[in-house]
Amino acid sequence: MKPSAYLRHLGIHNIINTRLTLEEWEIARNLIGMANNLNQFIKCCHVEGIPLAAFRFHSLTTSLDEILKKLKP
Repeated sequence: MKPSAYLRHLGIHNIINTRLTLEEWEIARNLIGMANNLNQFIKCCHVEGIPLAAFRFHSLTTSLDEILKKLKP
């Protein structure tokens, strides 16, 4: 393919994605941290039993609700 045809194809068919804003980046980092917390929660269920794990799960869901509220416009 000739360079001009390639560039024309990119101009017509390529989708340009914008970078995340600082706020979106912070939200993404928080969600990644929560995914790690959820993994730790599952390990806690296996090691410590359900009652303590339930307490930790409630704390995690509260944090998740706060972050999801930030995502709403």
